[in-house]
Amino acid sequence: MSDEFSVATQFGERLRFFRTLKRLTQAGLAEKVGLSLKQISRIERGTSTPSFTLLEKLCRVLNIAPVTLFLFHGPSFSAGCRNPVHLADREATTHSDVELISVKSGAWIVSSASKRGAWSASLYALLGYAPYSVTPTVKRFLKHVHPPEREIVESFLRAPAQEPHERTLLVSLAGKGPERCMVMIQAEPWVDAAETKDGLLVIVREVTDCIALHRSFIHNQRQLEVYMLERNKELALTVQRLRQEVLEREKAEQGLRISDLMVASSQDAQIFVDRFGVVRKVNPAYARLAGISVRELEGRLYNDMLIERWGHVFFDRFLQPDMEKAQIHGQATVKEES
Repeated sequence: MSDEFSVATQFGERLRFFRTLKRLTQAGLAEKVGLSLKQISRIERGTSTPSFTLLEKLCRVLNIAPVTLFLFHGPSFSAGCRNPVHLADREATTHSDVELISVKSGAWIVSSASKRGAWSASLYALLGYAPYSVTPTVKRFLKHVHPPEREIVESFLRAPAQEPHERTLLVSLAGKGPERCMVMIQAEPWVDAAETKDGLLVIVREVTDCIALHRSFIHNQRQLEVYMLERNKELALTVQRLRQEVLEREKAEQGLRISDLMVASSQDAQIFVDRFGVVRKVNPAYARLAGISVRELEGRLYNDMLIERWGHVFFDRFLQPDMEKAQIHGQATVKEES
């Protein structure tokens, strides 16, 4: 199996997908499960695999079923499943060259006269018995059905055998152990080889994993929809903010163009100094008055230019106090207007 389609690599890709869906960084996921960032990175790259304990922690943090992280396939997946499958206990379906192994199943022939019949070896195993170790009766089968559902299953099995179509029923079933599983019971009319007795052919399929997968698909689909909705909202807000910034920039540029035209055409000497004391704009009238070109004035420190022209003593005694008064007055005016 190539590295591209190895189980570890595809598992890592699934883990990265659900981590991103949860808006977790590798560091964030590592912190929640108690791993190092390096180890999470190795798992997502497929160079390391998690233990069962770590797998449970990852699924709890990501709020997904463990089987969800293994829902992948590729051209080489079926090549890795060379072992034959016993159809008495499992079914195999091939689709797009990918072999998918389904759940356990068993068969039960129910006689209409005695309501007994025969169980397949796989049905014994599904219920937790050694093959042919007990008598296959309706009563014994009902013992393994969840109590609230026993009456429904009994009615289902005692219904007239000659139904026009096959019938199905989904119930919760327990073997001899404490764990329960979900099974699909399918019944259809059956006549024995001698055609002297009729009854039911009942197929019992375990569908616990299928239901878990279905629920996981729905849950993940909802998560993905919520994630996409949030992302769309964020993108809409970003676009709105960018449009607002463009409008504000256009207004500012328009104001600057108008200001440039007013300064350039004014007969009064005008100079604009920013809050850092740097000359940003000078009109020709001011340049003529100062005897310096506009190019030489713009970009210089205004104080340096005044000191160079009038000297330190004159600047300190007369110019600087007036400039400070003007600056304070300008600030006070701005505060009053705001």
